[in-house]
Amino acid sequence: MTESQRPDLSYGHAYGGVRDDIVRLLRDRPEAAGLPVPACPDWTVRDLVGHLLQVCRRVVAEDPRDLPDVPPPPKAVPIDELLARWTDMDEAMTETLARAPGLRPRIALMDIVSHHCDIRRALGVPATGDQPGLPDSLELVAMGFGLSVAEHKLPALRIATPGGTWSVGTGEAAATVRGGSLDVFRSLTGRRTFAQVSELSWSAPPETWWPAFAWGPFVPPEHPTEFVARV
Repeated sequence: MTESQRPDLSYGHAYGGVRDDIVRLLRDRPEAAGLPVPACPDWTVRDLVGHLLQVCRRVVAEDPRDLPDVPPPPKAVPIDELLARWTDMDEAMTETLARAPGLRPRIALMDIVSHHCDIRRALGVPATGDQPGLPDSLELVAMGFGLSVAEHKLPALRIATPGGTWSVGTGEAAATVRGGSLDVFRSLTGRRTFAQVSELSWSAPPETWWPAFAWGPFVPPEHPTEFVARV
């Protein structure tokens, strides 16, 4: 699928770096707990932090159930306590990610990278495309999107970013879509409307591939939940 080499990555280190930035952003913002998260309807920032804690617990417990659908804990637990519990699991999470089989470490990293951007959007803090977990997470979602392209029997598509190029689907690519790594990542994970996805650079009409953008837990929103950053 890929025409790019993915660099060696310590999933525990990358995960911990993203978590630490989330903690830094929220530690001195107790009022942020109740803010809505536009990309996650019906969830507040506190709910999203709770979800991330529960995902961490599921990984450490080596629970084989899916990660993205983990619900947040009861609302009675305050956000500062959630952040403390999450940080306390750093060593256990790092050790577990180092030995976890298959795609488990990559899915855990992709989940936190995605929600890191969601939290920044909720706080009005621009998301950036320079976090170490983004290249691996983008490759993972390109793979998932490619399975959706194949399942819908759509023409193969080449995805090109400054950090990598992937041919997804079956056969020779019929078109190329180009964009910044962060914009492509957000487009493939249900954070951009079809109109916003159209703003990427397409070599053919993008509507052909619209059915593939609803895959796994991801569905493009009807209305914009964030601005296109083009980072």
